[in-house]
Amino acid sequence: MGDFTEYSQGYSLSMTIEQRVYVGVSPRQDGQIRFSSREYNEKKKTIPGNLKFRKEDRWANIPKGALSLVYPQLSSDQGLDISVASDIPQSMGLGSSQALALASVLAFSEYFKLYYSREQVLTIALLVETQFLGLPTGASAFRVFSEAQRGNLLLLDHRSGEVESLPLRLSDGQIYIFNSRVPSASFESPSPGDLKDLDLVARFLSRGRIGKTLRDFTRSDLRDKVGDIPESSRRRSLHVVEENLRVFEMRNLIENQDWQSFSRLMSRSHESLRDLYEVSCPEVDWLVKRLGENSAFWGSRFTSTGTGGTVITIGHKNALESFSSQMEEYERIFGFHIEVLLTEPSEGVLIHKV
Repeated sequence: MGDFTEYSQGYSLSMTIEQRVYVGVSPRQDGQIRFSSREYNEKKKTIPGNLKFRKEDRWANIPKGALSLVYPQLSSDQGLDISVASDIPQSMGLGSSQALALASVLAFSEYFKLYYSREQVLTIALLVETQFLGLPTGASAFRVFSEAQRGNLLLLDHRSGEVESLPLRLSDGQIYIFNSRVPSASFESPSPGDLKDLDLVARFLSRGRIGKTLRDFTRSDLRDKVGDIPESSRRRSLHVVEENLRVFEMRNLIENQDWQSFSRLMSRSHESLRDLYEVSCPEVDWLVKRLGENSAFWGSRFTSTGTGGTVITIGHKNALESFSSQMEEYERIFGFHIEVLLTEPSEGVLIHKV
């Protein structure tokens, strides 16, 4: 919870899933750098002096970018074999790209015995995404990946950088992630212009005072400015303001294991993403509604940053058995076959030396 609050220095409640990405590094003697991917069944290659972005290299650009930033002084006779494997589903908005960037930076840091600090690793991983790949990525995913603990959610303060661990006790529960299979182009995703609009709204509300963001304002502040702010910008800003409040309400509900109220709050968060931030689509809305009608599930919402039509929910461990007919109905109506991922909060980045 807390989608799109990072850019206004807000709060979010996140976790890492137990599915992982692996990066292995070993030397080779011919001066070539070779990348191999188990999932794509592909191999790419380059040489130390040519660590540049190439569109046709696709997934290999991520470890290539990490290598160019971690160890640009690689000599012409230093060859490497770089192997990538992952069981994180692609194009679901689950952070597979950021996970690969972070794993690559850490793998090269260890291989070349640079022993970067945690903050250095996070900074370089962010640069892989923003500088080398040119993607509008925030820093929060990397912090979650680095600090996550098994069985815990993380509450992030995007202004101070503080992280609070929150145990998620699911004795008879299971986290389900539903991939609607809707292509990213089928639903709206936030643009750099949307984020700039949020900043302009905060400046307008702060009346020229420096350092204020949307987290410093209330729903009343936005209601008082109806007509003074473009309606689309006001709605998105209202989502951010209210989502920050929902993050703390969610923390209390999880601590008290109040799953009935949890379900209602998840629904309100989804409605806000749909109606105020306008990032959902009919297929996802249909799926969230049907999950909400099934008593075996305890609340569902869209979860993504515009790169996948993914729904997250918590339900009983055998809840899928009661949802099979709705999944078949979804495929008949929309033509997409739902993929379901069962997961739990897991630890973050790990180093394996062999």
